Amino acid sequence: MLNFSSMNDFVMQKTIATSFMVEGKGLHTGEEVRVTLFPAAEDTGIVFQVIQSFRETLIPARFEFVAEGVRCTALEKDGITLLTPEHLLAACWGAGISNLCVQVQGRELPGGDGSAWMWWEILQRVGIKVQEAQQPIFPISRVIGIEVGKQSLFAFPAERIQVIYLLDSTSHGDFAQVVQFKEGEDFTSVARARTFAFEWEVENIIEKDLGLGVRNEALVFGRNGSSNRLLRVPHEAGLHKILDLLGDLMLFGPRVCGGFLGIRSGHRLNRLMIERLRREAQDYAN
Repeated sequence: MLNFSSMNDFVMQKTIATSFMVEGKGLHTGEEVRVTLFPAAEDTGIVFQVIQSFRETLIPARFEFVAEGVRCTALEKDGITLLTPEHLLAACWGAGISNLCVQVQGRELPGGDGSAWMWWEILQRVGIKVQEAQQPIFPISRVIGIEVGKQSLFAFPAERIQVIYLLDSTSHGDFAQVVQFKEGEDFTSVARARTFAFEWEVENIIEKDLGLGVRNEALVFGRNGSSNRLLRVPHEAGLHKILDLLGDLMLFGPRVCGGFLGIRSGHRLNRLMIERLRREAQDYAN
């Protein structure tokens, strides 16, 4: 793996100190699933061992295996699809974990309360092991912009990860919020931010049988920004979008170093951005 590091300090690879098991309902499917996380050796990356009925495959958390997901990220290999790995991956980003074996018995990771808090709390409890190898870093060297309809996502050079996100209700109301997060800040607020939908999206979500595992937890926002549940943190919806972006960026491979500006963006633009960054990395290597 190429080392693109331009940071002044060395970022070492990490894994968990001991294994642990989690059971719960899939965020979208609502199906019971069992997940066991194991420490992994240096340069392993994050790998999912997916067991579905009598079939089994290993799916690395890499962009090559990203499949089209509906309101989530999905990974696919050998005809087996795994849904919603992004919240676990975001918790791994926050903890600096680069090597992990994740055994999943089911079609989806447990949704918890719709945030990454379950994963973040467990990672802190089991402990983090610093390894000997350096974590490859890819620095963003120029401004990159992606726009699809009314959604935009920009990347730009920065010494560390920083994300600014604008969320609004577009033509449906007057609701708007801007939130930001910088690497080195307390990750707790990001980890606790729950998944959400706008009230005009709910009927479609129900028709498609999505969000079955978190319907008692997820936030629903009205046209004026009012929520059906008490917010845990200010701008919780925008912070969840940052959570998703950080989780999706883990699929790039090397840890990305740079800034991002998201305007109504989501998983689709996150995937397109990673694809652009991969091309940048190939040009860099050549």
